[in-house]
Amino acid sequence: MDEKTGFTQLVAIIDKLLGPEGCPWDKKQTVSSLSHMMLEEMREVIADVEESEKLAEELGDVWMTLLMLTKAAEREGRFSWNYPLSKAAEKLIRRHPHIFEERKDLTPEEIEKQWIELKKREKEKT
Repeated sequence: MDEKTGFTQLVAIIDKLLGPEGCPWDKKQTVSSLSHMMLEEMREVIADVEESEKLAEELGDVWMTLLMLTKAAEREGRFSWNYPLSKAAEKLIRRHPHIFEERKDLTPEEIEKQWIELKKREKEKT
């Protein structure tokens, strides 16, 4: 299975679980009821970072949790499920001006310093 098929399949399964003939437990979940799962899944990723098969399984659980959370947010009228993806894309472009604006050859250390400074400025604006 290629990457696009895996993502598409996971979205389709979640849509089925949340659909009219889906799972009653999944359908009653909210952002609040699911949010604690993200921390649990991230702890499992960290615990299994050295074991490829376990890491792959735990990363799959993170994807599942992310999609369930975004679908719950959509059902709650907070935003469309695609909105967080566009926000992440915007942030990556904004924090990589050396790639997406004026091309500059920076060292990894300079890039990290730039990232920290850009993040600091973003936080000051909010």
